[in-house]
Amino acid sequence: MEHLRTFGERGKKEGQLEYPCGIAVKGDEVYVAEFGNHRISVFNHKTREFQRCLGSEGKGPGQFYQPRGLAFVKGWLLVTEAKRVTVMSPTDGEVQQIVELPGAGQLWGVCKDVGDTSKDAAGAAKDTRAYVTDIRAGHARIFVLNVVGSQFDDGNSGGNARGGNADASKQAEAAAKLLEWKKARAESGKKDAE
Repeated sequence: MEHLRTFGERGKKEGQLEYPCGIAVKGDEVYVAEFGNHRISVFNHKTREFQRCLGSEGKGPGQFYQPRGLAFVKGWLLVTEAKRVTVMSPTDGEVQQIVELPGAGQLWGVCKDVGDTSKDAAGAAKDTRAYVTDIRAGHARIFVLNVVGSQFDDGNSGGNARGGNADASKQAEAAAKLLEWKKARAESGKKDAE
């Protein structure tokens, strides 16, 4: 290995980093999970210039509390936090799904299965899988997630990633789950306030 370059500086302003711990690259962009700033910062990997932030501090959809791991699966950006995984658009941060994993302790790293294009026993392509580590003492386990639905379309591929009845059905189901999650969070907040 040889060192090519260094970029970034510590701070809280946009373009600065506070405890960067997760990183993923897509095209010309480097995505950095900032544990301390509760956001994802995006840089151009060639120019090293700051591009944009995804998310803000909080626990609602599109918000993060100490994001840790990042990976791209089917073009979607997966972000791990302590007990949940968010699937979002890498361009504008639009949340597609939030998965709260049962029994999760301290989720951390995430990666995509990139080498296996065969299908598993259920017929799902293995390259649509993500693996998430749980590092809490006494847990030490791996969650395996299958990313279903359409491929993310950034508008540059020429394909219609959101087309098809099956994809539309899965997207409607994901939207209903997200709405259900938002309602449950709102009810929980009301009970806490009482």
